[in-house]
Amino acid sequence: VHGEDALYVANNVYKTTSVLKYLGPEGPRSLPSCTLSRQSCITFIRDVVFNNNFKIEIWQNDSSSRKINWTVVKRASPGNIQDVEQLLFENSDVNVSPVILALKLVPSSNNAITVAVAFADATCGNTFAVSEFLDNETFSNFESLLIQSQVKECIISDDTQAYDMKKII
Repeated sequence: VHGEDALYVANNVYKTTSVLKYLGPEGPRSLPSCTLSRQSCITFIRDVVFNNNFKIEIWQNDSSSRKINWTVVKRASPGNIQDVEQLLFENSDVNVSPVILALKLVPSSNNAITVAVAFADATCGNTFAVSEFLDNETFSNFESLLIQSQVKECIISDDTQAYDMKKII
């Protein structure tokens, strides 16, 4: 782990900065670096993806020659753990399938707001559902949907200037 990510690992996993090694020339251009054991790495990925809702990338040097050619080999986010699923759950019976929801708000009459949602759920045989319903200004029905569906990621429309969308964001 390198750079700011190494500082995060040192502070949050090891609880000390003494595990850091600095690569390159001394001074402000040196690159902080630290290593994680395989089990510590798995625990760290579970924690940052599921508890802190971070996105992660795993990089690998893809070159067999002396030329350095780093590429992303795995990516994960709270709503998409497919690349690291085998790594995270290889020694356990836990099966986590995230739900991803897409949201669009449409103003309606009578101070109601039409909430349009679509979600993909891998727990129920790869279910894809679409729904549209009226909601009030506090979005209580939408909140209930999020809680009951155990949504991990929400994709919103690009209409961030709308007042109702600002309330949700």
